[in-house]
Amino acid sequence: MEALSRFFRVKEKGSTFARELLAGTTTFISLAYVISLVPNAFLKAAGIAPEMGFTAFVVVAILSTLIGAFYANLPIAFASGIGLSAFFAFTVCAPAKTGGMGYTIQIALTALLLEGIVFIILSGMKVRESFMNAIPLSLKKGISVGIGLFIAIIGFVDAGVTQVGLKFDADTLFPILKENPAALFGVHDVNNLFIAKLWDQGHLMPAFWSLVGLLLIAVLVARRVRGAILLGILAITLAGLLPVSLGGGFTKLPTGSLFQLPHWPKMFQYDWSWTHSMGGIVNILIILFTLLFVDMFDTIGTLMGIGAQGKMLDKDGHFPGASKAFMADAVGTTFASMMGTTAVTAYIESASGVAEGGRTGLTALTVAFWLILALFLSPLFLAVPIQATAPALMMIGFFMLSEIRGIPFDDITEAVPAYLAVVVMPFTFSIVNGIAMGMIAYALLKYCTGRGREVHPLVTTLSFLFLLKLLFLSA
Repeated sequence: MEALSRFFRVKEKGSTFARELLAGTTTFISLAYVISLVPNAFLKAAGIAPEMGFTAFVVVAILSTLIGAFYANLPIAFASGIGLSAFFAFTVCAPAKTGGMGYTIQIALTALLLEGIVFIILSGMKVRESFMNAIPLSLKKGISVGIGLFIAIIGFVDAGVTQVGLKFDADTLFPILKENPAALFGVHDVNNLFIAKLWDQGHLMPAFWSLVGLLLIAVLVARRVRGAILLGILAITLAGLLPVSLGGGFTKLPTGSLFQLPHWPKMFQYDWSWTHSMGGIVNILIILFTLLFVDMFDTIGTLMGIGAQGKMLDKDGHFPGASKAFMADAVGTTFASMMGTTAVTAYIESASGVAEGGRTGLTALTVAFWLILALFLSPLFLAVPIQATAPALMMIGFFMLSEIRGIPFDDITEAVPAYLAVVVMPFTFSIVNGIAMGMIAYALLKYCTGRGREVHPLVTTLSFLFLLKLLFLSA
C-alpha cells in the first residue's frame, strides 16, 4: 500500500490511497455500461460474436488503462470508444447497398493497425500534444463546458428523462442510425429532450429514481461527504430492486453462476487485399484519416475536460503528461486491432473518479483491477443499471459547467468560438464537432478583425482541416 502510494506520488499530488481507490471504483461503475454496449450494439453489427467482442473489449481496456496508470500516472480509463465503434459498424463494415463501405472486419482491423502505428509515431514526437497546447485557453474552457453538457445529456438519456425508446440491438439500430446517428442517444426529438415521465399508468417510472439519485448526490456533495457519487450510484442500484409499481424493477440480479470464463477471440485478423487496387487504397486512406481525426480530438477533448474539472491544467491551460496519455491510447489502439475490437480513446466517464478526488495512476490501476474481475464475473458487474450511473453523469455535467466563468465574454473573438464549442457538442452529440466549430470560428474571427497574429499556426492549419472534414467527410 505504502509502496504504491510512493510509486504513484499520491501524497505529492494532493490525494490519499483510499481516495484513489474510491475514485477508481467510481470511474469503473460509471463506465461499466459500455462493457455490454460496445460488444452487443457495435462489434456484433461489424461481424464479431458478442462473447468474443466482450473479451476483446475488456482485455484491451485493461491493457490500455494499465499503460495510462504506470506510464502516464493519470486517473484516466482507456477503452474502445462508442463513436469510433459506431463508425466501424455502420460505415466501414456496413453493406454497400445500405450506404456503407462494405468492408469486412478484417480489413477494418487492418486500417486500425495502421492508425495505431501512426499514432504511436505522432505521440512519440509529441505532435498530438503540440496540437492540444496550441488551442487557446478560452476555447479550452468552452470545450470543457461543452463536454459537461455532453455528459449531462448522456445521463439524462440513460435515466429515461429524455425520449429514448430504442433497444441496443444491431438489427433494430442500423436503419435508424443510418437515417439519424444521434437517435442512438435519444436526442432525435428535441421538443421532448428535458421532459421526464415520472408517473405512468398508476406507478412511478425509473426516471424518478435517477432524479432522486441526482439530488442525493447533490446533498452529499453539499455536506462534503467523501464518495458522494459512488454512494448515489449504489443507492439507486438498490432502489432498482423495488417493485415496478414503485419505479423499481430496473436492477436485475444475476442468476446462476457469477463466474464465467472469457471466450478468447481470434487474434491478428488482418487482410491486406485492399492493397491490390487503387480504389481500395483510397478507401483505406479515407478510413484511416477519419479514425485519426476523430480519435485524436476525442482524446484531446476528454483530457481538456477532465483536466479542467480536476484542476489539473497548468497556468497556460496545458495538461501535464498529455503526451503519455496519447501514447496510452495509441498503443491501446494497436492492441485493439490485434484483439478484434475498435479504436481506443480516453473515457470521459473518468471525470466521475476525478470528481471524487482521483489524481494519479492509482485511480486507473483500480479501474483495471475491476475490469479484470469483470472479465470473469461479468454477470455481477453488469447488474449495475444505467439508471444508477445516470445521476453521476448528470452531476459531472454540473461540475464541468463551472468552467464557463473562465470565458472572457467581453471579447467576442474569444467568447463566440467558446460558445460554439459549448452548444455544438451537445446538440450534435459529438466532441469533435464542437472542437471543429469552435476552432474554425476562432481563426475566422481573429483574421477578420485584424488579430490574425494571435492565432497559432497550428490552429490555422487545424481549422482548415476541420473545415475540409465538415464539408466532405461529415455524414
